[in-house]
Amino acid sequence: MPAPHTTSPADDNAALLRRVEIAEATIARLVAESRERERVVRALVAELPSAVSKKAVLRAMARDAVATVRARFRRSAA
Repeated sequence: MPAPHTTSPADDNAALLRRVEIAEATIARLVAESRERERVVRALVAELPSAVSKKAVLRAMARDAVATVRARFRRSAA
């Protein structure tokens, strides 16, 4: 015999809405952090001597940023 349904569709919708709002807030925060990191990186790259490949530095910074975001998502999913 299946267990009785204990929540109403309205309760389920409210819970899902809260989860969406939390996800949207998290995404907004991550985007803001990303934009700030991008601003800092651009400022650092602008000051680099011409002997250093700006493309290589930007690629490494982007790779590090992606790794950081992935790690945060893994922690938040756990």
